[in-house]
Amino acid sequence: MSTKFDTDYPGNVSQINPSPDFETELDPQMPIPPQQASEVSLYKVPTVIVDLPSRGLVYPDKHPLSAGTIEIKYMTAKEEDILATESYMRNGTVIERFLQSLVITPGVNINDMVIGDVDALTVAARVYGYGADYEVNVENPSGNAQKIVVDLSQLSLSTLDEEHLIKRGLNEFKFKLPTGTELLFKLLTQKDQQMIQTDLKRYTKLNPNSVSTAASTQLKYQIVGVNGVRDRKTIYTFIDDQLLATDARAFRKHVESIQPGINLSVEATDFNTGEPFQAPVTIGVRFFWPDARVSD
Repeated sequence: MSTKFDTDYPGNVSQINPSPDFETELDPQMPIPPQQASEVSLYKVPTVIVDLPSRGLVYPDKHPLSAGTIEIKYMTAKEEDILATESYMRNGTVIERFLQSLVITPGVNINDMVIGDVDALTVAARVYGYGADYEVNVENPSGNAQKIVVDLSQLSLSTLDEEHLIKRGLNEFKFKLPTGTELLFKLLTQKDQQMIQTDLKRYTKLNPNSVSTAASTQLKYQIVGVNGVRDRKTIYTFIDDQLLATDARAFRKHVESIQPGINLSVEATDFNTGEPFQAPVTIGVRFFWPDARVSD
């Protein structure tokens, strides 16, 4: 399934969905001259409908994302201001605040969205903000660095298959480990991701010379039941003391196989040999700051 981006705006307006309730934001303290009032109301910011990789299957029936799409507006100067706010950059909330500002669909909180949906929204926001062309540095099979230009509008989606769900509208899945233990797990949300990063930073600060706990911390947020037991202490003990490395690897491979999201990999050509290879598309500093004079 390919992403549905209309990259010919305003030449092709048939796929643009101007929201009748959304207009450019004006300073409420600034009076509008009578002769300009009718003109101001004509300036609508175009919006687009973005397909979600989860197809909305993990959200409750009455959730605004259960239809499998989200409506966002085109980037304006307001969003560029958010991207340029240093305090947001320092506390790591700049992209979250930026994306939330673009959302038109009522009742949607970015933090409640599963990561794959947030990734698709991020790419769509970049396409409609600065265009589909994205230059990245990759290492080719010859061992040399080369620049490639990726057409973000051509990236494909990995969609969630309903057969993997325990129940539609519930973000829970089952997986039986090779050793027989049955796990109940969920797809991580944006909020989960933030909490994982917060926990890791706190742990590193308190234990600067200890080994990384990144792998186990993610598992503790993702696994919500072990053999039908949902008690958090039981789950943590299982992960820390009983989960074999081979079982953990099998679990991660399974999650990866069903995880909805956007495929951040493209085919490139090695400029030394002319042979094709798969190149990862990393979302670096220049993704939303294309004019920044820094390397990703």
